[in-house]
Amino acid sequence: MKFTNWKTQYDQYKKMNVPPGEKPMGVEEWTASRYRQLKSYPQKESNRDICIFRLGIESQWYAQGQPYYKVHPKLVKQLCKTNLSKVPARFIETPKPYSAVAIRLAEDDPLLTLETQIGPLPANVAMKSMLMIRGSDRTQHDFRESVICLINFDYYRDEGTHNEQQIFNFTPIWYKDEDESVETALDNFLIHTKTDSNKVRVFHHCLALAVTIGFLANSSDALIEPDVLNKLKRKYQEGDGKRRKELAAKSQRRGKIGYNVGNDLMFLGNFPGRLSKPKGDGEGRELSYRHIRSGHPHAVRYGPKKEKVKIVWFRPTEVRPDLPFKPD
Repeated sequence: MKFTNWKTQYDQYKKMNVPPGEKPMGVEEWTASRYRQLKSYPQKESNRDICIFRLGIESQWYAQGQPYYKVHPKLVKQLCKTNLSKVPARFIETPKPYSAVAIRLAEDDPLLTLETQIGPLPANVAMKSMLMIRGSDRTQHDFRESVICLINFDYYRDEGTHNEQQIFNFTPIWYKDEDESVETALDNFLIHTKTDSNKVRVFHHCLALAVTIGFLANSSDALIEPDVLNKLKRKYQEGDGKRRKELAAKSQRRGKIGYNVGNDLMFLGNFPGRLSKPKGDGEGRELSYRHIRSGHPHAVRYGPKKEKVKIVWFRPTEVRPDLPFKPD
């Protein structure tokens, strides 16, 4: 599978503005130069503030070593639809120890595709990658900011014809009250900005995907594993826990700071059924079929007198393995 890289403004500069044979500026030097250039533009100049904001997010990501999470296509729908209604928004966080990460996809997904129009032509615009950064804890419009997602959509005019133009959307996750749920926080910004219903649906799924990956990563779930150098992958698969840590550390020292969220060898491929919500009326009625209970985050109290709270990811579990799966 080929996962989409996040293309920064610095990447565009190296591709479009550096003559053949000439050495490009370093990323820090170019970022400072680009910032001065953008600030010199009139404020009403189209996209000036968006470019400045994007530059700041990408600069923070570079400073972290460009960490990324590659999401297996079989998991995208489940992570987009994670039930986040009972998790307080104040616990939203980026994967530790990073304050900025990229989230990369390998395939277009209907849940993450906008139906829009480019000029006179209809187009499906698919989300290809995201940058997720830790919020600034600032207050705006009476909301507190938990994380910000910079979402990149690619244009597709016709099947098999790719238009290089891209759409970038900045979407903060806001919450007012300490106990406000993640679901409510996801909707706050979208409602406040009066985004149309089509975008609300897609952006909600994008944000849910990012938030859920943060919970997964910080729960040390086995669903996430380091993305090691290609030449080390076989050794990693065959190694024990200690050996795997050594190979992951070696890959990171060589600049590969990435993680896989699911892969072809993981548990999803071993289940004959689909991930689904439990079937039943909640009143003790006997189940007729086996099913897989979806994974979900849950707030768990711990420490002396249970005063501390952390978010733990509960993996999908098999319910009533003694029964057959329901036929499709």
